[in-house]
Amino acid sequence: MFVNRPSIIERVSDTPSRLELLQFTRRVVEQQARASLRQLDRWIADSLGLRAVAAAEISR
Repeated sequence: MFVNRPSIIERVSDTPSRLELLQFTRRVVEQQARASLRQLDRWIADSLGLRAVAAAEISR
């Protein structure tokens, strides 16, 4: 006797999986962290530059 079983269908959805959401979140956080580090590096460079100018003026 032949039994008609429903075929196994993979999940088809436009909704991202939990793994895809986590991977996306990681990329966003990584990008934001790089931008924050660049900003901090600029502030440090500016601070060092201002201190060098102030030291040069004091030594005159």
